[in-house]
Amino acid sequence: MATSRQRYWMCLPLVLLATSAMAHSDGSLAANVLFSWSFDLDFMLPLALVCFVYLRGIRQRQQRGRLTSHRETSLVFLGLFMLFLALQSPIDPLGERSFSMHQVQHLLLRTLGPMLLFLPSPQTTFVSGLNTHVRRVLGRVGRLTGLGVLAHPITATLLFVGLAYVWQYPPYFELALRNDMVHYLMHVTMLGSGLLFWWCIFDTRPSSTCYGTRLAMLWIATTANIALGAYLTMKTGVLFPVYDELGRLWVDGDMDELLGGLIVWILGSMMSLVPFLVIIRRWGYKKDRMRKARMTVTSAGSDAVRKGSRETAENTLRLGWMLGLFSGGIFLALISVMLLSLGIRV
Repeated sequence: MATSRQRYWMCLPLVLLATSAMAHSDGSLAANVLFSWSFDLDFMLPLALVCFVYLRGIRQRQQRGRLTSHRETSLVFLGLFMLFLALQSPIDPLGERSFSMHQVQHLLLRTLGPMLLFLPSPQTTFVSGLNTHVRRVLGRVGRLTGLGVLAHPITATLLFVGLAYVWQYPPYFELALRNDMVHYLMHVTMLGSGLLFWWCIFDTRPSSTCYGTRLAMLWIATTANIALGAYLTMKTGVLFPVYDELGRLWVDGDMDELLGGLIVWILGSMMSLVPFLVIIRRWGYKKDRMRKARMTVTSAGSDAVRKGSRETAENTLRLGWMLGLFSGGIFLALISVMLLSLGIRV
């Protein structure tokens, strides 16, 4: 079981990546956006450091006879690549001229990138890539600053949901587009909250958040995302006229914000399906291991076998009900928000 000190230096990827998010306000879009790729040192150096720590962790584990799966490595680097796309690709300058593209950037930055990064639970590999001195320093810093509070399920969920709403508030959103430092703060907080949230969701330590709580976190985040996306889609009038001042691309304001709302509503909500199924599977696997651990060799008679079969069936039924309740809850929230939005629109 991980100690309290270990909880802090396991967050190293969170700290490194969150502090590397960078906002860009060039004021003009390149003639050919396909070549508007950036390789800014303020992002690339932390990214390279994270890659170095991870690759060193793979090597350290290999020397101890513990191989890192290709699945884990692929997902980690795919997640890092999504973060690179969000901040260094043409998506970034396009997001300054198009509300819908800005929502694509936020989707990569706070959801898809962090989710893929932590989906295979690579914390052990990252920790293996740190030397003993760095681990001690990080543990000491964590204890002095109280970083462990941020990893609490309530805190992580509130930050993940709350910051999404805060930065969609029109005065703050427009201020971020006009001010480089505020834009920088927007990206840092969104990336940091996303890394923290998905780290809590996929943490595999024995002392980590129980699976029922993780499902509740996903349900709250998905429902809040549906409400926000539905409002952006169904509202009347243009909420962000700053794009017209900067030079809005492709479509008019109403269509641009409708597309952005659909991205938040549909694509953002669909992202919760995969982690929900992963958590359900891991929960069932954990219960199955606990059941097998209780069945000793001496109790392998017919009664024990029948009891184990009943427990397996009960666990499957329970997980099936939870999947149904989650899907039904999301569906009801979707319909309720849609009806409410239509009522407001009328």
